[in-house]
Amino acid sequence: MAEFDETFDWVVVGSGAGSMSSALLMKKAGKSVVILEKAPWVGGTTCKSGGVMWIPNNRFMDPGEDSDEKAVQYLNNAVPDGPESPGTSPQRRAAYVSEAKKMLDFIVSQGVAMERGSHFWPDYYDNLPGGGKTSRTVTAIPFNKNELPRKWSKKLRQGFLEIPIKLDDAMGIPFMRHRWEIKKTFAKTAFKLVFGKLTGKHWVTAGAALQGRMLKAVLQKDAADVRLESPVNELIIEDG
Repeated sequence: MAEFDETFDWVVVGSGAGSMSSALLMKKAGKSVVILEKAPWVGGTTCKSGGVMWIPNNRFMDPGEDSDEKAVQYLNNAVPDGPESPGTSPQRRAAYVSEAKKMLDFIVSQGVAMERGSHFWPDYYDNLPGGGKTSRTVTAIPFNKNELPRKWSKKLRQGFLEIPIKLDDAMGIPFMRHRWEIKKTFAKTAFKLVFGKLTGKHWVTAGAALQGRMLKAVLQKDAADVRLESPVNELIIEDG
């Protein structure tokens, strides 16, 4: 058997949202965790994304508004079974619907502040049976990078929307000429941005806000040893 300088119970390759949530979960289970990221920044492609998660029947929806049964019905109608869809099955779809909201509850319990997405995010095929014409999505609340330790605030990968605005509101900016409420939102955002700069805040939203909040939770709970510029080159398998 090979000998190693270090051992961990859980080794995560990459520092996207999945890595951080798994680190928090394994820490809660009493396991040691290391996150290995090849880049000099934390966050992975999640930081560059909208950070929008589709989670039916989630904690932010009104009681009775949605159900697991409706969500499974929607997925079964939206995703065909067969050779053209080898990565799915009725069992996997049902498992996602059952477990996704538990994942959301868990990361919120770990201090990751989330909120419901707006009407900009209905189901893509909301005309199908079980489809939702309101939002089943959740996003992270805009995050001040300076809530992180100084070392890490500079290491969070840059997002595409580094202003103090909800992603949903940002989607409406192109229509600002036609709606007064959007103009008001833009004015409030501009004021908050200027005030933030004067008070030493650095706001991010969308996927970068999700990863900033995830990283903050991981660091606060000492959930993982996060190592940057640490590419994985080989996987060694012993005993099968």
